[in-house]
Amino acid sequence: MKTVLHLTPYSVVTPKYGGAIRVNNLCRELSQQYRVVQFAQQVAKHQITWSLSPMVEEITPTYTEYSSRHPLSLLLYGIACSYLKCPPFLQGKLLDWVAPVWLHQQLQQAAVINVEHPWQFSWVYQQRQRQRHPKPIVVTAHNIEAELCSPEDIAAPAAIARYLVQQVERHEGFALRHADCIFTMSEEDTATLSDRYGIDPERCVVIPNGVDCNAFTPATPALRQQRKQELGLTDRSVILFAGSTHLPNQEAVQQIVKWAENWPDPRSHFLI
Repeated sequence: MKTVLHLTPYSVVTPKYGGAIRVNNLCRELSQQYRVVQFAQQVAKHQITWSLSPMVEEITPTYTEYSSRHPLSLLLYGIACSYLKCPPFLQGKLLDWVAPVWLHQQLQQAAVINVEHPWQFSWVYQQRQRQRHPKPIVVTAHNIEAELCSPEDIAAPAAIARYLVQQVERHEGFALRHADCIFTMSEEDTATLSDRYGIDPERCVVIPNGVDCNAFTPATPALRQQRKQELGLTDRSVILFAGSTHLPNQEAVQQIVKWAENWPDPRSHFLI
């Protein structure tokens, strides 16, 4: 069984938001044909303890996640994402000091390496340059990161904020230009990344986000009616949007509010 190595900035077990849900479900499917090993550079908040031992989770018999508890990784990720409101673009550089032996072993064994988000790509690329038999590296572009990061959004003085935005764009551009293949979420993302970074769109493969129809099935009409009664929405058409406070979700909510203000059917009820 060939091995596929995934690197993620965050743990995907148990997935509770978009990126983690995507990675977890796609790797589950991939593990039906390949051995999938996943390196997460830190654990989830509720998994932080005084122990420095990594968490190793067997998700399927052929899909394992290794989550680091190294305090430097946890600290840097927290400062970047929670305090500065900036992507954790220094994670790859940090791996020069904190990459575990396990990760180096998996790099040697893997047939292909998939880096989720661009932040750890530079480190993986440097490791491949040292190998006699380099493996292909795929980068998954969950977002157009440079478009989600502006100096006004970063909690730092203006000069520092501008520098951080430049570094985000530099790291994203390096990953996209040097990856052997790029997974994007949509044709629109492919076009935007191609224009912004001058990459050949033929190097991109669109793998859209989907729904696991084995886990999520439509509710029966009787259950729908019961839930509407519980919410006092009998005889109303309910339109639901669910999502985190991720910037694209916030933009979507703003658009939904505009629609709702002038919605032609007064029996429609929007839930966000």
